[in-house]
This record gives sequence, structure tokens and C-alpha cells, in this order.
Amino acid sequence: MLSFMERSSISRFMGAVILMLSAQMALAHNDEASHKAVSLPTHAEAFALLMQQGDQPFSTISSCQSVSDVSSETVRDILGYYLSVLAQFDESRIKVTSHPESAHIRIAISFEVVDDESPWSYGFEFNVENNDGHWNTVSASLRCTGM
Repeated sequence: MLSFMERSSISRFMGAVILMLSAQMALAHNDEASHKAVSLPTHAEAFALLMQQGDQPFSTISSCQSVSDVSSETVRDILGYYLSVLAQFDESRIKVTSHPESAHIRIAISFEVVDDESPWSYGFEFNVENNDGHWNTVSASLRCTGM
């Protein structure tokens, strides 16, 4: 026969399981508004959105002033520079992340050299929004990142 304490513990455990299942069912609710709120661009869409900003002069973006070589004039030039650095190393990667941030989705694309002695990581961050199923960049949200 179970003691009072054991029955109480089982009861609390079952209550926690029921609460967890209820929360999962509420999160799984798939109405259109909640789906749009958690929809994120694919990696291919993220790169396409970055390339749409490719002709932007990097001189107009204060965070980009110190992250490229002198001959770079546009965001596309900086992107080419980042890719040329990655091509020089065996262990390099491109990381794409996106997460909701207030009314927008924040995309971060980083270009990284995996090297214990001299790690290198630069990239871009920008905001996007989804208007009727189409991703659009938020004006003046592009910035360069790096270490």
C-alpha cells in the first residue's frame, strides 16, 4: 500500500504531466496569426535578402567602417572579401541564425575561421519582415558584426 507521501508525489507528478501536455497542445495550435509570428526565413532566403542590399555603399553603415579591406565600396564587396578569407582556410564555416525581435525577425550571417590561435568571425545582421508571404528587409537595419 502506498503511503500518503508517495501518493502525494505521484499526484503532483501526474499534475505536472497534464500541465505540460496542455501547454504543448496550446503551442501546437496552428492558427494563421500564430504561424506568421513564428515563421522564419530559410537560409537561402536570408542570403537572397542580404544580396538585395549588396549595392549599398558600406561607407553609409558606420559599423562596417573597420571590417573590410580598403578597396571595398559596397556590401557586396565586403561579402566577397569575407568569402575570400574563408577560402584560405581548411576549417571555416558560414553560420545563419534568425530569431524574432519585437515586430521584426533579426537575421545574422557570420563568416568564421575556426582556428584556436587566431579565430576570425565577421558578418552581417539585419531585420526583415514578412508581408503577405514575402520577406522584405527593414530599411537602414543592416550592420556589420565582427571580432
